[in-house]
Amino acid sequence: MPVFNQEHLKQVRFKQLFNELGWDLPAQQQPYSVAVGNDTWQLDAVAVKKGVQVLQCRPDADGRLPDYATRQKIERKITPDVREHLIVFTDTAQTSQIWQWVSRLQGKTAQYREVNFRKGEAPELLAQKLSRLHFTLDEEELLTVLGVAQRLDDAAPREKVTKKFYGEFEKQRKAFAEFIDGIPLTGKDISEDQRWYTAVLIDRLMFLWFLQEKSFLDGKKDYLQSRLAGHLEAKLDVSFYKSFLAPLFFRGFAEERTAANRTSIEAAFGNVPYLNGGLFAQHQLEQRYGEALDVADAAFVKLFAFFDEWEWHLDERPLKSGKEINPDVLGYIFEKFVNQKQMGAYYTKEDITDYIGKNTIIPCLLAKVRTEHPTAFDNLAWPLLQHSGDTYIYPAMLKGMPPLPLGEGWG
Repeated sequence: MPVFNQEHLKQVRFKQLFNELGWDLPAQQQPYSVAVGNDTWQLDAVAVKKGVQVLQCRPDADGRLPDYATRQKIERKITPDVREHLIVFTDTAQTSQIWQWVSRLQGKTAQYREVNFRKGEAPELLAQKLSRLHFTLDEEELLTVLGVAQRLDDAAPREKVTKKFYGEFEKQRKAFAEFIDGIPLTGKDISEDQRWYTAVLIDRLMFLWFLQEKSFLDGKKDYLQSRLAGHLEAKLDVSFYKSFLAPLFFRGFAEERTAANRTSIEAAFGNVPYLNGGLFAQHQLEQRYGEALDVADAAFVKLFAFFDEWEWHLDERPLKSGKEINPDVLGYIFEKFVNQKQMGAYYTKEDITDYIGKNTIIPCLLAKVRTEHPTAFDNLAWPLLQHSGDTYIYPAMLKGMPPLPLGEGWG
């Protein structure tokens, strides 16, 4: 969890933010000046820890942030004076922040990594990254500049891992498509429908891999692997796809539980959740090719072995081994992999899904509790909501409105 007041991040109070993270006030009082072309940029020292500095770059005369190429030049110019650093670029209106990390490995070019944060967005993801820069008094005695620099590197966003995974994933995708039967070939190569159905199946399986990592599939973290192993040991004449996966998709996840079907579903698949969404509904390709569709067991043996090489996490934990996969990777793969025009599918970034989730899930949950447990809601939840003020209202929605008095605004 974040170990600082997130209002500091929203209100551009970086000195207070890093003070709560255990950093020290800098001795440098005058700003650093960096000339790039005809412009001069001013960078203020915000915090320091063992020689590693946090710098805030002032906007230009028009109040704007420097563009990406200029940000790189500013970073290169400041490096001789401040070798290890983190730069935050802000605009005058304080509506945009760009946090710039730079990874320097011996013998390799500098790797620039940036996180954008805009006013009104949820700060949780950036706050989680910054929380990794927290230092306690117990750490102080043995702390070195290298240790602080390593912590900076741990906190940096990791596009390299995503792209590495995608590069290897592409090979798996092409191999998987060749194991699909029941879709006619077009010439000597695999057909467009085979590529499309490969996307459908692997997208489902990657989603399930995250679920099983949290033990949401029958309480097991190896649910899919163990089911495949059991199928192979049984040496059935029917494929793993037909005997287990397709029924799991269309019954286990897509069929709403009733008194009549609950027992049979749990007997077949164990304790798996009903997922009320389109991902596990019958796809148009499945409707078109019907029973002719099949996938050889070897496809899943190969794909599951590849997935097992990586560490799957639902959070934004520090990346240590270079093999960690989080939902951002799934989004990147989805965006690169699917045929957007054909499927009408686009990846929605976490800031938008966070906004949608908070404004739909919370009201829906409260409404359901109020309907099913009115007494508990009125006696417990409602008094808390009455005193929550504007906690559940986004800053952008409050613009032009006076603050809500306690207890008002929820009726």
